[in-house]
Amino acid sequence: MDSPQIRATDIADIAGVSRAAVTQWRKRYHDFPAPIEHSTARSPLFLRKEVEEWLKAHGRLSVPAKAKRGARQVASDILELLRNRIPVDRYFDVVGAVLVAEFLYRGPAEGLSVEDSPVARSVDLPPRTLSTLTPAQAREAISFAATAERFRTALNPLIPGHFEMVDDSETLPEIAVTIAALASDVPAAELIAVLDQAQAWDSRRNPCDPSPLSRLIADLVDSMLTEHGSVVLDPAVGAGNTLIQTGLKVRDDIRLVGVDVDKQALANLERRAILSQQPVDVRFGNSLGVDPADDVLADAVVTTPPWSLRDFGDDFDPNDARWVFGRPRPRSDGVWLQHAIAHLESGGRAYVVTPQGELFRKSSEALRHELIRQGAIEAVISLPEGLFTHYAAIKTALWVLARPGETRNPDRVFLGQMTSHSQGAASDLSGTDVMYAYSLWRQGEEAENDSNYVIASARELLVPDSTLLPATWLSRRDAPGPDKLVEEIQTIAERLSIGPVIGTFAASSPSMVRRVRLSELPGVTIHRGNVGASPTQADAEHEPTTGIPVLDPRVIMNSQPMGPTPERYISVQEAPGLLTEVGDILLMSLVSGRNPAATRFSAAGWAVSRTCYLVRIDPAVSGAPDPDYLVACINASVVELPTLRGASQVMPSRIDIPVLPEPDQKNLADSLRAVEGARREAAATLGRLDTLAGLIESAISTGSVTVTR
Repeated sequence: MDSPQIRATDIADIAGVSRAAVTQWRKRYHDFPAPIEHSTARSPLFLRKEVEEWLKAHGRLSVPAKAKRGARQVASDILELLRNRIPVDRYFDVVGAVLVAEFLYRGPAEGLSVEDSPVARSVDLPPRTLSTLTPAQAREAISFAATAERFRTALNPLIPGHFEMVDDSETLPEIAVTIAALASDVPAAELIAVLDQAQAWDSRRNPCDPSPLSRLIADLVDSMLTEHGSVVLDPAVGAGNTLIQTGLKVRDDIRLVGVDVDKQALANLERRAILSQQPVDVRFGNSLGVDPADDVLADAVVTTPPWSLRDFGDDFDPNDARWVFGRPRPRSDGVWLQHAIAHLESGGRAYVVTPQGELFRKSSEALRHELIRQGAIEAVISLPEGLFTHYAAIKTALWVLARPGETRNPDRVFLGQMTSHSQGAASDLSGTDVMYAYSLWRQGEEAENDSNYVIASARELLVPDSTLLPATWLSRRDAPGPDKLVEEIQTIAERLSIGPVIGTFAASSPSMVRRVRLSELPGVTIHRGNVGASPTQADAEHEPTTGIPVLDPRVIMNSQPMGPTPERYISVQEAPGLLTEVGDILLMSLVSGRNPAATRFSAAGWAVSRTCYLVRIDPAVSGAPDPDYLVACINASVVELPTLRGASQVMPSRIDIPVLPEPDQKNLADSLRAVEGARREAAATLGRLDTLAGLIESAISTGSVTVTR
């Protein structure tokens, strides 16, 4: 191995001493290796071999030299080197370009095929490492390599005149030589790990697909490709993590095509493609507009596209033949689903990652139904929470799509759910029970354990207001039937000795019960709160301390037995027209944890926050529902919908209420009130028992109390 150049800090690490000790050795010992003459770096550079020989001769190296550093440590050292020397927004362009140059230079010496190594051929030196070159030689080598079209974009940041330095006394070739020295412990084939690690520390500036997700999609593609010379397309490739991982996983003759509208992202992709030895057909342009890959029909499409685009680009054509399932809508990710299907070869599959909102949004329902109706959705798998934490705290899902009628079963859709509890974001997603079940289903079999997946029929999924959320269909499938519900109710009531209080329950057929939208029930009106959000801390000082109290979810959650306590007020002059009346129902727009979505509110004259809905019942209207019955129905029917904050979104427009005769409603509400009364009494008893236990402990601690049994 060559002797790379190292700094005083590296010498201190090798010898296990402080940097100050190295400075003293240089002053005290005349035979201490001299710095490299051609270096003009701020920190003097030394040849590692000479330093190690000196340390050994002077008894300063009693153990072998420091073990080789891994990619993580090398990436950390490189970023520390660049600190305050170049603009931070160009760190990764420079790091990637240097690593590519180093890869091209010493790759052949390590047995890698790098197209005759144009860097090595540019100088009269053995092809080993850039760290053995002078800055002038490094500049010549890199400039020569950049004349090759394939490497020009990847090396562009190192070309003279392309980059403005912060400190003119230092040059990019010198930095390149130093970075190469720092990376000398890492084999050429693993230099991509250094780049990935460096970029992972600044993932918001350099977003890429999480590695577990990339490996999962690569495994899916590998399992379905059977033909040689297969084509894999990513129409929003970015850094290309998934596309390159797919190339590494599948056969050598695979053709990779990547498209993106961001030139910097494509340059990063080209560097990663070179470092991973995966040739990629890189194309610049807007996939949703004048498609640069219009001539490509792929056996697999893999993409995690930019989500919720407001603008599809100036060259977007809403009448393009690709949009056969419906006209694309702004902020809907369905446009990428259609684009992916349009690029599929017969028998191919598309793997598209979107936020879970695309599975349930009302605005996307027509598109979902058309995809289902034409048999283009094979599977939807909700991914673990936290998978994209570095970029967005949002729940995501993987769509598996095919050309119309070519799914595993056009009349069935596989709906699976990965949970963060058992299948965390950092684990091997390919090895989960859900993916095993999907693999079996693709082969015409079904797994024995179906706790995390369900096969839904197209007929069920086409019901108005249905969703593709796997959690919804799993909970619906696993919900106990009427007979089981009655059995469990009666069993628990008998154990608690409250059976006579709640009455006798009987099962009936759900199909015989008519269901009506909440807003369409007789005598029911729904009002959105109209008081703004809480003021900032600075503005709170000027808020009134008396006036109209404001009702929001926090007031409800903090309510005491004696009633709610206001936390803020608005002036009488600011009071909106909507104020609470006794018996109103408060419906929260977001619910977290086990808190109920709806609750009765017994105080009048409160203003309602915009975070709540007010449900008001006019008992004078014939057929108006019982308030307590309605509260129970709302809380039982609220479907958990994912949000950025991990809460459940409540949408009154999607709540259906079973309409029962008034006597049945009243009897059920009376039973629920009886249970609530028993629960309050039990809580009071528990409190008294806690007090009694504390008194006995106090008595025991005095040592002067006895008891007779």
